[in-house]
Amino acid sequence: MITVDARRSLLLDAAHNVASIAAFSSYVSEVWPGGLPIVFAALRDKDVDGMAHALGSAATQLVCAPLASPRALPPEELAVRLRRARPDLEITVAASARQALDVAWKGGDIVGAAGSVFLVGELAECLALRA
Repeated sequence: MITVDARRSLLLDAAHNVASIAAFSSYVSEVWPGGLPIVFAALRDKDVDGMAHALGSAATQLVCAPLASPRALPPEELAVRLRRARPDLEITVAASARQALDVAWKGGDIVGAAGSVFLVGELAECLALRA
């Protein structure tokens, strides 16, 4: 858990497959039974449908972030796939990792982030730029 400022925190997890997303989801659901807004990104070769279902009730909202990797699934395409898999969730697309954080924080003071190791790096870089 990263405390960003007096009111905002980020639970950053490198979960990037169904099993690790399920573990992330289990932890979130145990600690925050109502769920969290989650910044999400994935690479093209990942089981996005499986990860979306593994999130279970841990996600109150998904914000799709772009990744600076040629292997990344574009956030617009990711959102289409997530909406098909999880029509029960609000799913939005952000133009950058920084914007994804800002959108997610509108949904709550504590935000989760998962789906890609690349996402962890990009969000960590954003947080360093905010300091």
